Amino acid sequence: MDTRLANHLLWRLRHRAESDAIDHAVERGILVEKLRTSEGRKVRTFTPGSAVAGKSEAEILRLVQHASSAGSRSGRAAEDDEYGIAMEALQSSAGRGAKGLRKGSGTARSFAHRLPDTANLLRAVRRSAEPLRAVDVATMLLVAQSITMSATPFGEVLEALRVPSPIMTVTGRVAGFEEAFLDLLGRGLILPGIVAACKGYNLVRDGYGLRFAQVSDDPRWRVVTFRGQDFEAGDEQQAERCVAGAARSVYPILGVTESDDRLPELLRHAARINLTCGPIDMGIIRETLRAVLGEMPETGIADARASVLVLSDLALAIRPGTSVRRALDLLDDLARMRLASTEADKRDVSGKDFARRSSGTTASKTVRGTPGSGSERIEPAAVTGSEKNRFIPRVETLTGYGEAKEWALALKDDLALWRAGTLAWEDMSTKILLSGPPGTGKTQFAKALCNSLQIPLIASAVSVWLEPGYLGDVLKRMSAAFAEAEAAKPAILLIDEIDGIGKRGASGEWTSYWDSVVNRALELLDGAAKSDGVIVIGATNNPDAIDRALLRSGRLETHIPIPRPDTTALIGILRHHLKNDLDSVVASAPPRPAHSADAGIAETAEVRDAGSTAEKWRDPASRRHPAEDTKDNPPW
Repeated sequence: MDTRLANHLLWRLRHRAESDAIDHAVERGILVEKLRTSEGRKVRTFTPGSAVAGKSEAEILRLVQHASSAGSRSGRAAEDDEYGIAMEALQSSAGRGAKGLRKGSGTARSFAHRLPDTANLLRAVRRSAEPLRAVDVATMLLVAQSITMSATPFGEVLEALRVPSPIMTVTGRVAGFEEAFLDLLGRGLILPGIVAACKGYNLVRDGYGLRFAQVSDDPRWRVVTFRGQDFEAGDEQQAERCVAGAARSVYPILGVTESDDRLPELLRHAARINLTCGPIDMGIIRETLRAVLGEMPETGIADARASVLVLSDLALAIRPGTSVRRALDLLDDLARMRLASTEADKRDVSGKDFARRSSGTTASKTVRGTPGSGSERIEPAAVTGSEKNRFIPRVETLTGYGEAKEWALALKDDLALWRAGTLAWEDMSTKILLSGPPGTGKTQFAKALCNSLQIPLIASAVSVWLEPGYLGDVLKRMSAAFAEAEAAKPAILLIDEIDGIGKRGASGEWTSYWDSVVNRALELLDGAAKSDGVIVIGATNNPDAIDRALLRSGRLETHIPIPRPDTTALIGILRHHLKNDLDSVVASAPPRPAHSADAGIAETAEVRDAGSTAEKWRDPASRRHPAEDTKDNPPW
């Protein structure tokens, strides 16, 4: 890590925190600000304000602390590098090192034996500044690390940044780096002055040319940014057009990503500087602890474990008021949890591969979908009609599904007609929404339909789509699930937890995010309606939370609630699994004590009815569902 650069970047963080504290004090009348010019430079000077007149030292200290904790950001980022502060000039970054990077404890001692003159009051205000955030500190240290890891000397990096329109990329191999880096850049903490960014991938998509983000003050810099989270793999031509559009402008171009493969290759080749940093190591953890908590740990955690930590882990563990020992212990626990989760994922994938290789023809075979889709592909089980196949779920053997079963049996007949060319796909009912409490068998119904229709099931869920978090990745997962079903057609696409898509028009910070997700779902359902061979099943526990547009004609227009099974349905379920053992199980059940004569009579009748039902289903002719009485569905 470049120590000199790290100290400078951390000094900038602390300088901003102190400037914010001073602005809060001015807003509350603790200080009075005046501007003057000294040797051609604007200087902020201060005198005690009316709020501290006649106050005791303890009252002034409480007032200063309250102003710092209750204040908001002043938006003076653009001025921090233009204005000096009189009475106590900030030390240079080279000489200051890491001193003063935390909230001091000597504020009370500043007023111990003297009146609070201007210099001491200003010093107390600075010391009341908010502690640094672990995410900001670690991100700055990663930036300093990138210079060390780069083959380009620091002097050449600075020289490259001095050209009128530089092109550079920064890859931080730590989850959360991209967002944190761009936040610091926009706030004027990496470069001197506020930065207004224009999303490079929007240049061609929106068709509106350069549109820079609105900022609180006049920006000192305007930069076209290409963010890894916005990159769409497989559309390199579109990405190249966006890069070419940015290159025609006069603005600097910056690529920021957490993965090497999430930036256009053309941008990397054109960049004069390509910086790389990460993963987190113990050196970064130590410096973050010192900057936030003011102490250096005597011990640490192994770099192998530290390398799996993400920036949010540091934010959880390294917080003001936490001891260094406690922070290290928590980081170690978080690292172990992440390593264990990674190993579990590896075993899960390995186990599924083994199951796929070793499974026979009588069990449904499950494999993962295409990379990035998050879907699970389930092949139909081979139904031979033998006794050992009776436990394979099929729609014909399900009980308690009511209208859903009728819909499925009608779809089976229609699919045969479609395959024969005598029925058009658009004349079939191929989209359905199943709703009901958890545990009522909505997912089991889709698997049974897969076996009955003898076509593959592509099982996905909204929670799987939302796993990546970034909007671009979420939309790609949604599209990939439909594309996988389209490639396997005729096929069934199950979308579990479909209420998780949400509704459009809700107020809040993430409105545009959820609107985009719903709109993509509408586009995909409309596309499936125009394409033959894809059956769509949506499953939900809360149908009222679904956007009404998803339930309109041509989409999930058929809605069938699935209630909890009643007594008849439960007997059917038991009959399917126990077969000839049902009557003996009923006979061996201990009698339950009746609370009244009527209850005893009702219980006896219920058990007797169950026994008679079992007697009836021992007859092979009685066990057959009418829909099974065909040569394609041999009875058993």
